[in-house]
Amino acid sequence: MAKNGLSGLVDRMERRGLVRRETLEHDRRAVALSTTALGKEIVGALYADVADRMPDIAGALPPDEQRRLASSIARITAPAYLTRS
Repeated sequence: MAKNGLSGLVDRMERRGLVRRETLEHDRRAVALSTTALGKEIVGALYADVADRMPDIAGALPPDEQRRLASSIARITAPAYLTRS
């Protein structure tokens, strides 16, 4: 994604109350993003919805590919859950 596209996405998310921008004290050029309570709620609902739909999404795959997909998804999403507070 291009820098201006990403900035626009963050602007929209901030306007909707999903993220907060904070200027870093040690580098005023840098900005840290943090998820708001509403943003965390929406992410949680999204994860739950995807988890509920996963059997339908992966149903056409053979069992061994379903297991690999589940393993890959777990590895991809684990960092998101580890950093949620």
